[in-house]
Amino acid sequence: MLGGPAALGIGLALMAAGLFLWCAPATHHYVSINALILSVLSFAATNLGGFLVGTALGIAGSAMGFGWMPGREFVPQGFTLAGVEEVPTARGPVRAMMLRMTAASLTDYRLTTHDGGPELGLSADTLHLGGEVTLHLTRFSGCLEGLVCLTFTPDTLPVPPVVPPFVFMTDVDAEQALVTSDLITADGLRLRAGARSGPGA
Repeated sequence: MLGGPAALGIGLALMAAGLFLWCAPATHHYVSINALILSVLSFAATNLGGFLVGTALGIAGSAMGFGWMPGREFVPQGFTLAGVEEVPTARGPVRAMMLRMTAASLTDYRLTTHDGGPELGLSADTLHLGGEVTLHLTRFSGCLEGLVCLTFTPDTLPVPPVVPPFVFMTDVDAEQALVTSDLITADGLRLRAGARSGPGA
């Protein structure tokens, strides 16, 4: 006679999953997989999953949640850490992490120069890098899937060196020494001299 309590528990868990999808869209992969497991479990635990209707709706909702593409801040494709090398700058060579990828998409992009000359601010609503993309970074921080926040430097490198293609990062902040790309496209590109590119600049 576990049908009643099981149905109540699974129903509440699925409602919580829906709230997580709404309030924390960055967690949609993990939440959707758990909702799928609960939906399939309901078939055995609660009168054939509400005579198959509840199970079918749960599986359909889980699939839609998993496939949902929430707004992403930094999406690398074929992201690989290629090592550490010295990059020449106006202030002399600096050690930088070398990241290679086939493409990257960024939203709310902001760049401020710090090379000793007049400060320039560059910003864009969206920025897409395509082709052979190489980033040389002296520091890189962000939150994987919006959950696990990490900071990397040339002395504290990430493991493993290859990031799966479906991973995205939020709250990205980086110190760039050099960026090369075969193709760069931007929407809402703005350049300001003598001012930072942040809000209100």
